[in-house]
Amino acid sequence: MNNRGFFAISIIFSFFIVFLLILVMNLATYSQNRILLSQVKKDIKNTLQFNVPDKKCKRIDGISNSLNPGDKFVCDVNGDGLYNGNNEIFYYISSRYDLENKIFEEEYDSEDYTAVLLAASSYMMSNASNFMTYIPDTTYWTNVRLVNTTRSYTDNYGNIVEGQTYSYEGKSARLLTYQEIKRFLESTCASLAYESPSGIQVNANCTVYKTILGNNYSFSNIWLETTFGNYRWAATVNTASYPPAINFSTNPTSSLNVRPAIEVPKNELDLKIN
Repeated sequence: MNNRGFFAISIIFSFFIVFLLILVMNLATYSQNRILLSQVKKDIKNTLQFNVPDKKCKRIDGISNSLNPGDKFVCDVNGDGLYNGNNEIFYYISSRYDLENKIFEEEYDSEDYTAVLLAASSYMMSNASNFMTYIPDTTYWTNVRLVNTTRSYTDNYGNIVEGQTYSYEGKSARLLTYQEIKRFLESTCASLAYESPSGIQVNANCTVYKTILGNNYSFSNIWLETTFGNYRWAATVNTASYPPAINFSTNPTSSLNVRPAIEVPKNELDLKIN
């Protein structure tokens, strides 16, 4: 091989080496960019969906490491491993009211009890007898369960109406009781204006209900589980009135709302604010 041929081959080989180096650098840059893009997407997703949950519910306002009526949470009710923003917003109402023993769970165990949280979303209905169709099924809200799926009818005094029960079989949530909403109002409004067999009139100075219970027509007349005396018809929270009231009616004719309430062990609530 003469010098001219050797020189030509050397030039071609040099170009080939430079090409390989450029290709390797481009591949390395592409790989790094893919990793960075993946991380950015993950960060955005976690920001929008409140991060991957360690517990069923995470506090998003209120005082860190405490639990007070009205505290706002996002709960992974559908079990997809994500806090899905506005679709899973709930408010802490009270500890679970034990219908049979007429006592709130926190009164006999202040640390290990079941928390009751009310969904921010409301489902409109026109007939009181079909409220159960608006309660999410266990196939939809797979990550929360009721302590008891068969619940007694009780009146506004806490007395059990014999022979009558609610069956929440296959349901992940229920309606609030009169006692639970009363405890919530007592805790957040300091005092009640008055209470009578016909219901509760809330102190006019209380404003917290505007955020949690709502104070417009779309959130008015929230259906409760509690009956009025021995009647089947339950109580409603009329937040369209001012001040709001909890009323009992044996002949509800107006449109009503279902606000599902979930039961979550207190130790499944992340009380920290990150």
